[in-house]
Amino acid sequence: MRILNRTEFLAMPSGTVYCKYTRMGIMDDLCVKYGSLSNDWYYLELADFDDCDSSEEMFERLDEMEKHSHLIYPKKCDTTARDGLFDDDQLFMVYSDHDVRNIIQKLIETITT
Repeated sequence: MRILNRTEFLAMPSGTVYCKYTRMGIMDDLCVKYGSLSNDWYYLELADFDDCDSSEEMFERLDEMEKHSHLIYPKKCDTTARDGLFDDDQLFMVYSDHDVRNIIQKLIETITT
């Protein structure tokens, strides 16, 4: 892992795995960076609920899942968003290919068949 500033992060390629980083070790959700714009980028948040057509539908599904633990909504991992915050002071924890392989391996180990 390494910490990059905004300029360095924007130069990273599509497929970069990262989380926003705040000094003192505070990190946001794990994301995958997609295309960069001049001062912005697209991303996929790996822990986000992404199978809804609107935020209203998302909140309805979340409410249903809270009330009924047997309900399952699959994670598609195909909905990207634009950052749009334009915070020049934002730092990013960027994961190396080695880090990503280790994360994937740990996730695979959690799967029970």
